[in-house]
Amino acid sequence: NPFANAMPQLQAEDPPHEQAENLKQRGNQALKRGPKYYSDAIDLYSQALACKSDRPEQNAVILSNRAAVQLLKKNYGKVIEDCTEAIKLDPSNSKAYYRASKAANSLKKWEKAVGFCEEGLKVDADNKEMQKELATAKAGIKKQEDEVKAKRAAEAKQLLQEGAKKRFMRKAVEERGLVMGEPVYEGLARAGAEPFLDGEGLVHWPILLLYDEFDQSDFLEDVPEACCVNDILA
Repeated sequence: NPFANAMPQLQAEDPPHEQAENLKQRGNQALKRGPKYYSDAIDLYSQALACKSDRPEQNAVILSNRAAVQLLKKNYGKVIEDCTEAIKLDPSNSKAYYRASKAANSLKKWEKAVGFCEEGLKVDADNKEMQKELATAKAGIKKQEDEVKAKRAAEAKQLLQEGAKKRFMRKAVEERGLVMGEPVYEGLARAGAEPFLDGEGLVHWPILLLYDEFDQSDFLEDVPEACCVNDILA
């Protein structure tokens, strides 16, 4: 078939922007055919970009379309990459801002999502979907800030409680006429073993028993002060 044989040559002679447009349309068709053809759509859009069209707006649309497929495939990082490049080529491409913001929200990169939304709304102020993404991002930021505040409050409360426990313990030791020095065995200090005061006012001690004749030892982390040695060894 002479006509069929001539087609590749005719296509090769098409200017880059026409080749890119043809591949873009084929990519759009693959996308409409459903999830099984998403990879084909991405490949066709990539081929369209490889044509190196000299029309920035056209390349921006192709990048944004490829980002749309990546968004469906939940490849959020690639969505942001393609949309960022599309915006550089055509700052008026509102779909690129929207898709980038949606991907950023999906990654919980709230500040980045806010940035895409605010810039995109300068281009398309009435874009409801982008306004929705902006609200989601701002809610995410607020939740994140609230979680940080709650964590800091909990840490401060814990420090106060630990400080109170240490003060009560110090008072209990003084009332018993005891003097506490530095740990004799560094292993106990590294283990974090410390005496503590229970709810009934009894001191609990960590105790190390050494059996020199057998070259052995026992470590008891929690021994109430009312216990005798016989109780421990029983």
